[in-house]
Amino acid sequence: MARAQPWTPKSPQKTFSSSILEIERKFEPTKASMQQLANNTGTPPFESLVHQGTAHLEDVYYDTADELLCSAGVWLRRRGDKWEAKVRVGGDFTNSAFEEITNVNDISKMLGKLVPGAALDSHHGPLGGRVQEVAKLVSERNTFLVDEKFTVVLDETDFGHVVGEVELEREVLATGEDDATGAKGESRERAKLTADMDREIEDFMKSHAWAFPPGKPVGKLSAYFALKKRQ
Repeated sequence: MARAQPWTPKSPQKTFSSSILEIERKFEPTKASMQQLANNTGTPPFESLVHQGTAHLEDVYYDTADELLCSAGVWLRRRGDKWEAKVRVGGDFTNSAFEEITNVNDISKMLGKLVPGAALDSHHGPLGGRVQEVAKLVSERNTFLVDEKFTVVLDETDFGHVVGEVELEREVLATGEDDATGAKGESRERAKLTADMDREIEDFMKSHAWAFPPGKPVGKLSAYFALKKRQ
């Protein structure tokens, strides 16, 4: 993701009822590693590998001119006809932890807290005038399910950038208001779950280093903004 500030406690309080906790680690694939991954020919091989298909993705990202959402660790996007808000809860550009919100009403409430007067309509998009389109990405995605647990994706954008991700997801209850009963304990449990999931991904990638070569992976949005800056 591009230009984000690290997650801080000042990020928006979450009032939604449920969300997806997504832990991901990016990697920089090569032609050789992608071929090995697709055919499971490395040593040691994966226990199981299922190619779940190739998808054409069109992602439109939104923010204010002064990047209020990005600064709060929030990325708002429309993928096809579906809206998603990804809220950073830990990690950095390469190893990230997000809560993913897909309920339009929940996203709209969060927008209103971050950008006074803003709201989200499922058909018309952001309302209130300040939240606007900042990027449009088109990419081809190959998705694999590995060892019946890990989702591995290989993305190639229409401007030639390639990046991979290893992901784990869990459905979680809302974090709730900061002063809610039990919020501190819930926060500790969430932090432990995040750390455990990240460790699972790290161990998996180390065990199959042939599929995940070392490098400095750059996310699609970061690559997009870097390209626009050079133009």
